Amino acid sequence: MENKIKEIFSDEIVGSVALKYGVSIKDLKFIGGFQNFVYEYQQNGMSCILRFTPSSHRTVNTVERNLIGFYI
Repeated sequence: MENKIKEIFSDEIVGSVALKYGVSIKDLKFIGGFQNFVYEYQQNGMSCILRFTPSSHRTVNTVERNLIGFYI
């Protein structure tokens, strides 16, 4: 991950996005990522992933295409 991206990525960003999914930032566990920031959390007894992808690396359409088939 580029240092410039790491510098602007903050807990405030993570927290505001997590709230949109009804998750508290304290319930997120950072699990890594090479080109992304990836977090795991539990919701309704299921493990879920919250992935942040810098727009400089992927378009919204690319991310959405890669997610098809992952929904249960």
